[in-house]
Formats: sequence, C-alpha cells, structure tokens
Amino acid sequence: MNDLFRNIWVFIFAMAISGCTNPTPPGTGVVALTPALTEVVLELGKGDQLIATSTYTTDERAAKVRRIPTNGILEIVTAMHPRFVLTQGNESVMTQKFEKMQIETLVLPMTTTDDIEHAVMTVGKALNASKTAKSVVSAMQDDLANNRSTYDTLSPRPKVLIVVDRLDMRMQQFYIAQKPAFLADLFEGCGMSVISGGDAPWARIDAEKLYQLNPEYIAFLERSPENAAETKREFSNRFSGLNAVKNDRLIVYDRADITIPGPNSGKRQTALCEHIHAFLGHDPHSESQTAPNE
Repeated sequence: MNDLFRNIWVFIFAMAISGCTNPTPPGTGVVALTPALTEVVLELGKGDQLIATSTYTTDERAAKVRRIPTNGILEIVTAMHPRFVLTQGNESVMTQKFEKMQIETLVLPMTTTDDIEHAVMTVGKALNASKTAKSVVSAMQDDLANNRSTYDTLSPRPKVLIVVDRLDMRMQQFYIAQKPAFLADLFEGCGMSVISGGDAPWARIDAEKLYQLNPEYIAFLERSPENAAETKREFSNRFSGLNAVKNDRLIVYDRADITIPGPNSGKRQTALCEHIHAFLGHDPHSESQTAPNE
C-alpha cells in the first residue's frame, strides 16, 4: 500500500513539473496592432473576435474595441491572452515574448499590394475564413483594375513625388513613397508616374535631394483638412524655386486613410483618382486625355 501511495505521488509530481496539471488556457480573441490589420479582420467578417486594436484605428466598425497604447503593449496584451496577435513589420522581440506566453503572433509585411493580398489570405486561414479571404482579395483586385481602366488615361503621364511625411516644421527632410510601395501603385493606377528618390519603398530625402529631383508634381498626404492649406503655404514659401511650386502643382490630399495598406485600398484609390483628375482639370470619363504641357 505504501508503494502504491508513493507511486501516485511520484506521478502527480511528474505531471506538475511538466506543466500538465496547470496548462495555460487556450487564448480567445484577436488583437490587431495596426489599423490595416484591423481592417483585414473586419473585412473577413471576424469583427466579433477582435478584442483590441491600435490607438490609430479610426474604422467605425471597431469603435467599441479596446485601444492599446504604444507604451505597455506587451503587458496589456499578455494579460488579455488572445488567441492571435497580428502585427506588421519586424517585431521579432515582441513575437518571441508572446510565443513564450503561448500567444501566437502573425507578423505580416504590408508594404506592397501583394503583401496586402497575402496578409488577407494568411489571416483568413488563421481565422477559418479562407473562402471569405479569397472574395476580399478578388474584390480589391477588381477595384484596382476598374480604377486603372478608368483613370490611367493620361498621355504623357504626369510625374509626381509622393511625400508621406515631413520630419520637422521647417520641412528639411521628408519620407516619400515609391515603387514597390502600395501607395505608388495607387497613384500610378490614377494615371501618374511616381518618381523614385531613394533605395527603399519608404525613402528618406532631404532638401538637397528634393531640388535635385525637381519634380513636375508633388503630392502631400495630410492627416486632416485643417493642415492642408498650411502645408501648401509653408512648403511653397520654403521651396519657391521648385518647378512644382512655380507652376502651382502641389497636390495636397487630406484623407489620411489613403496610407492604410488594407483590403479597402481599391475603394480609397477611387477617391484619390477623382481628386487628382479634378486637380488636373480632367474628366476621367472622357475618351482621351492629354497631360498638361510642360
């Protein structure tokens, strides 16, 4: 009998140290740490599984979803113990820490249009929504194709430098978007030719480089309508020698959602194309278009 009790306790102890008697409960819900990946989850029809998102998310469908600030992400998410964490870019340290807590993390690049499609399919598979994911990707492809056939009609194509952000108030340095960034695809689908100024999809340039490029058109992507007029005025004063300034060819686009690399990029491109063609004074629905004379 003593041997029997001893064997039982040995078995219990072995199970305890292996973690089998107190397993980590399986996680529930999805945390999407960027607006783009939040949009992916919502478009897949899995909004009911979304338990947290970025403070930068403005999608009304996620209005009641908890926001996670940049500071304290690890602690907050770990306490929530979701089934999946979705994030962009290179988050190897965060991924390793979540994996130690048995929280699966999907790190998805979201730079190119192909990246967006891949992210939709990957998240769709993870959330058992592969069929819906195919439909979402197909719809985005159709939107992009329709926009190209409607708006990519200018000859020659106006050359544009896309300024995504400025790094200081004196506008000495900028981040620009160029191929293969999805934003370059959106502008080119509207009939523009995107200028390259660096060695990365999101390149950093300074004032000297800007003058070297001396683009025909410059497109500023502003976060709000309130900033648009001030941006144009300040930039024009600072860089009055540029051709784009002298010829009044600064396109200021104030819908911040155009920078979200989500599955609704095609729909957002439609509004962008309308804005660009209105600025150029063109009717995109006419049979032929001619770009402004240089």
